[in-house]
Amino acid sequence: MTGYLFDFNGTCIFDGRYHDMAWRDTISSLIGRRITDEEIRKYIYGTNNKDIVKHFLGKDVSEEEAREIWDGKEEMYRRLLSESGDAKLAPGLTEFFDRLKSEGKKLAIVSAANRANFEFYFDAFDLSKWFTWESIVYDDGKRRGKPFPDMWLEATRRLDVAPEDSVVFEDSLNGILAAKRAVVAKIVAVTGDADIDTLKDQGIADHYIKDYEDEVFINCCF
Repeated sequence: MTGYLFDFNGTCIFDGRYHDMAWRDTISSLIGRRITDEEIRKYIYGTNNKDIVKHFLGKDVSEEEAREIWDGKEEMYRRLLSESGDAKLAPGLTEFFDRLKSEGKKLAIVSAANRANFEFYFDAFDLSKWFTWESIVYDDGKRRGKPFPDMWLEATRRLDVAPEDSVVFEDSLNGILAAKRAVVAKIVAVTGDADIDTLKDQGIADHYIKDYEDEVFINCCF
């Protein structure tokens, strides 16, 4: 394989609880009730923020309205994560990134997060050691979000690699479906921050790993 494409939240960092907390507070203030765990899994994980807001409000929203809600939620999330002391890459991932770069592989991140979050991530995780801004496909409103394949395909275009010569690492069902529709060669489901039973029940990933120190991961040849 030449292209290695990573979702970020829940795949490169296990920060789901902080996103959940921020979304629960944000959505509750909009609709006047607490959202369920099932709603979070079905309508939030792997979905871009405008589509999330549209679903819970039950109507289309302007770009400006969605952006205001989204920015508030993301600011809350960054604060929660910064204060937690949990801002670190998944176990084994730093070594994996280093190995891929040393072998001349091409790396990209494909994420529903916004630019402000990635400015925070570049600083917090020193991402410039492995990635440039060109190799980060984030939600800038120009492409359909997961489960559509657009963002994965954009990443392969930027890396100048074929989807069939790429492996995807993803933690959400929507993201896995998007990668499947992009017809990438291999999909690795990362379950460290995800509902492993839900992912395995779907049976659409090629491998399931807890993190990048998992024996299954170590024994797989990518």
